[in-house]
Amino acid sequence: MKRFLFLVFGFIFGVLLFSSPPVYGAKHPRAFQLEQSLRGDLDAMLKNLVADQPFSVTVTIDPLRRQGVVEKGSSRLPLMGIDDEIQDEWDDVDKLDYELLSRVNRISVKLLLPESFSKDQIENIKGLVRSRIPFVEGRDFIDVEQKNLAVAEQTEPSYAKWFFLFAGIMLVIYGGIHLLVNLAATNKLTKALKNIKIESTQSSSGAGALASASPYSYGAQEKSSFGSGQSSWGSGDVQLHDSIKMAEIVKDFITLLEQKEAFPVLEDMVLLEKEILKFPHSVGSLISTFPPHLRDRVFSYSYSKDWFKALLEGGAVDSKSFEIVSKLVKNSRDNQTYYQQQFLMVCWRSKDYLPEFLRQIEPDDAIAILRSLPRSLSIEVGRAVIPGKWAMLLETGHGIESLDELKIKGYQKSLLKKTPLRSSQFLEVYKKDLELIDYLKSVDPIVEKEVYLAAGDGSALVTLRAPFYKVLEAEIDFLKPFVSTIAIENWAHAFYNIPKLNRSHVEKCFTDRQRFLLVDLMKKFDKSGFDMQKVSYSRDLIAHSFDKYATQANSNKSQPTENQKLEQNAPSNGSKKSKNEAA
Repeated sequence: MKRFLFLVFGFIFGVLLFSSPPVYGAKHPRAFQLEQSLRGDLDAMLKNLVADQPFSVTVTIDPLRRQGVVEKGSSRLPLMGIDDEIQDEWDDVDKLDYELLSRVNRISVKLLLPESFSKDQIENIKGLVRSRIPFVEGRDFIDVEQKNLAVAEQTEPSYAKWFFLFAGIMLVIYGGIHLLVNLAATNKLTKALKNIKIESTQSSSGAGALASASPYSYGAQEKSSFGSGQSSWGSGDVQLHDSIKMAEIVKDFITLLEQKEAFPVLEDMVLLEKEILKFPHSVGSLISTFPPHLRDRVFSYSYSKDWFKALLEGGAVDSKSFEIVSKLVKNSRDNQTYYQQQFLMVCWRSKDYLPEFLRQIEPDDAIAILRSLPRSLSIEVGRAVIPGKWAMLLETGHGIESLDELKIKGYQKSLLKKTPLRSSQFLEVYKKDLELIDYLKSVDPIVEKEVYLAAGDGSALVTLRAPFYKVLEAEIDFLKPFVSTIAIENWAHAFYNIPKLNRSHVEKCFTDRQRFLLVDLMKKFDKSGFDMQKVSYSRDLIAHSFDKYATQANSNKSQPTENQKLEQNAPSNGSKKSKNEAA
């Protein structure tokens, strides 16, 4: 009976646990990507406004697809016709995110805010949301709901609460079943003891039999036996939540890495770069534990900005630090071919300059280098360097091991001239540049330009903050697709104390309605006074967005178009044609 009840309970719990959740309507991947991007921007903005109070943001984009605008009985709109996979702009990978923002039916924003917020605060937040996203009145809408929130509620469908609810119900059912089983067993035991007692009165050895059958003696023996076994097992177990024990093990792992001449290798740096984006504190704490020479060696091959903050704010190692160093110890290393790993790490961290470098060397060497790099990087660079042959990178073939050692070291020297390794002094420079960055957030763009030019291209300032003055100096044709992606209110704050002549390039990209709104907002801010915090935020936002826009535009230019691919094949076709004409 007891086994049957446990089987029933297990079956019900398994059905509830592994039943598939409801499937929601599919959405285009690019639309989902834009939703996440806009939601992240709004979330970062609201964190500064609502302080520590809980809130949630949901952004929904209804993409404008060419298949979806065909009305019943009307002729079908022509598609783009690039190939079978690209039906409209949303399927075209060469389209920028900024261009796709104009190809939407509606953008819906839902805000969940505390009840304590006043109407003026709500309207202020709604105004900032309209200015933060490409909001169109009449088409898009913002829905605000206020609740008395103890913690921030989740905006995405969550099944955790249902899981815990079902788990609680199952525990109650299990407790009831367990109670019934124990009551039944107790009743049987009571009846058995009564029978034994009756029989013991009729037998001279009844007292001894009753004593030997007593549940108290059996329970005491069982408890003693089980307790001793549990104690001996627990004494030999390593408890990883013990911070002291964990720190000792991490120290031993670091000693093993220090003894390896081939550290770090490319696999180590890829792992650290990936983890530092998600867990900067854990990675920074781990690397700060390294000996100085080992820490400097690892830092020299890094390239992202996240390393500065992680290394300066590192603390005690945690469970994630332990997990990362455990993976590092398992990576394979070969001292004899470490020069190859050093060159690959230089290529990996020089990914922005890598396409230009590979075009200057022999094609076979470029293919061998790309085959030895991570696929996520090699395919991206290969499409730009060898557009018609990049598919061969997916095939098995000779990698960097086929290149001569002298040739590899020559290539490495050439790369390091463009992208030198980081020095440990870079961290000290970063601390000082933090103060300079705060100063440049609201300074006159002319002064900002002079500071950047005086700092030089090799300065840490260039890599830590995107300059705002470059937006004002960009060409009008290049600015037009970008300007419409920034809210007018942000432009109005960013134009604080900037002469009209210096911002003329940007204003020429505005529509008449946008110019009218810009003038109206700037007059309003002149009367009420500019909020310098919003001025700094708007300039940083525009500079960072423009830097991403320019980088993406340049990468698209480096990739050959369909016409360029046809032109590359033209000589062979032309030679055949000339031979036919000659015949």
